[in-house]
Amino acid sequence: MKLKRVVLNGLVLGFGSLLLIASGGGDSSIEGYLVDSPIKGANYECIEGGSGVTDKDGKFKCKNIPVTFKIGGLEIGTISSLLKDKKVYPQDLIGVSRDNYTDDKLILLTRFLQSLDNDGVISENIDITEEVREKFAIGEFIDLSEDEVKGLLDKVGKNFVSQESALSHLRGDYTTPSDDNPSYVQWVTPSKDICENNGGMYKKYLTTHIFKKQPLEVQD
Repeated sequence: MKLKRVVLNGLVLGFGSLLLIASGGGDSSIEGYLVDSPIKGANYECIEGGSGVTDKDGKFKCKNIPVTFKIGGLEIGTISSLLKDKKVYPQDLIGVSRDNYTDDKLILLTRFLQSLDNDGVISENIDITEEVREKFAIGEFIDLSEDEVKGLLDKVGKNFVSQESALSHLRGDYTTPSDDNPSYVQWVTPSKDICENNGGMYKKYLTTHIFKKQPLEVQD
């Protein structure tokens, strides 16, 4: 019998974070955000039977958890707790710590989600259209091989983002700022998860750092 994978975020996250919400009763709603960049257009299903699609900020809302995330019929992960930052990263969906960037399934999921973006510009958000969602049949991402993921992307006419580009976006390419290098950008404010360069492009990170902006690369 096949066992369904359920991720316990509070058990796998690295140090410095606290568990905010655990499964239980209550009338208050739970709001969270599905992110790499904010992921717009992902399906979610709540334990109480509610469902919806994440908005431009990646926001989802349920009365309780667990929450299962899907792209159309393809399940990409289930969370059974929500952390203090209220965010759900690819690491949380796969069930590894957020400082893990080497897990094969994490890398594959990150590349897959970024590849689904509507216009190939993922610095502001990852926009998954209804047309794309409708083409994914029932299944679980955790069971897919890299070749199978490539096949799914081919069916929806999407290029497969390279591993290097995907991880650079997920993690950030931190470096020392340079006055004579305009490709280096900095946070708007330390309190926000968005930073801005002089061209108006946006990108999300968790700490106040300088990073070098890199173009989105695809794999032939």
